Amino acid sequence: MPKHPPPPSLLLRSRRRSPLQGRSFRTLSGTRRRCRLPPAAAVNSASSSEGLPPEPTRGKKRRETGDEAAVKELTRAILRFGEVYEKVETSKLQQATEMEKQRMGFAKELELQRMQFFLKTQLELTKMKRGKVSGNNNSLNHHQHHHHHQNNDSDDDESG
Repeated sequence: MPKHPPPPSLLLRSRRRSPLQGRSFRTLSGTRRRCRLPPAAAVNSASSSEGLPPEPTRGKKRRETGDEAAVKELTRAILRFGEVYEKVETSKLQQATEMEKQRMGFAKELELQRMQFFLKTQLELTKMKRGKVSGNNNSLNHHQHHHHHQNNDSDDDESG
């Protein structure tokens, strides 16, 4: 089944708060502890090669360090996302520029072909008109010349 983009209504930012927006990192880290997941496994992405230092094992320091590590990892992920996004946008801009150059070249070539066709057609029409005009002039001259001969012949008959 083909993947469809999300409907535009989901792309717009909602003014309503999602259930996760009100929670703090401490709540999320508390959830992580209840699920018995190590903090790095809960926050790290599969592509991350950076390791985090182990958390201290006692009391409040552990929670703050876990929260700080989560914030740092989130910051790194956001920065990586920004870098990838910038590369993709740059690539899209280059592709759009290249496509526009190709479109302009195609339009120029099409216009040249159209002009050549137009000039060729005009030349052929001019030749056809000249052919008809010279054909009419020749036949008209022929008729006048022939008529002139007949008049000369009749003049000869009267004088003789």
